[in-house]
Amino acid sequence: MYGKLRFLQLFFERHAKLKINRIKGDQMNRQTEFILAIIGASFNMIVALIAAFFTGVNLLPLIFSMGLGDASGEILAFLILVLIGAVIFIFLVASSIFGMIAAFKLKAGTSRLKTIAIIFIVVGGIQIASIHGILYLIVGIMLLSKKQQNVLPEREEELI
Repeated sequence: MYGKLRFLQLFFERHAKLKINRIKGDQMNRQTEFILAIIGASFNMIVALIAAFFTGVNLLPLIFSMGLGDASGEILAFLILVLIGAVIFIFLVASSIFGMIAAFKLKAGTSRLKTIAIIFIVVGGIQIASIHGILYLIVGIMLLSKKQQNVLPEREEELI
């Protein structure tokens, strides 16, 4: 009887240690990805503010030339520039917000790392000509390439 109780005690002690190790292993250290995502989102927000400034600067001549009448081609050109700037601004703000949310989800240890990685790669691919796009690409590739650690043994015989 004592042998069976000792066996069960050892079994549960071993299982409790493995469970603690598994929890620590699931929340891998993704500090590098977190920092790169925060830096990318910060650069993204800075570029969004610059885009908003230049959109506003281009909007001023459009407002002042409304009463002239002859400059319809110029008004159309300014309007197209303002619309392009507004679309770029909206995209930059949206990707900056995504970068911040995804960075803190990485820090919290979410289970949807592949989805976040693919979105980082897509957003980074669209913004490839900028530093924040390159940072997003690096974060996405690092998330996809880093393997999850499996601390628990695969077979039951290893528990004994």
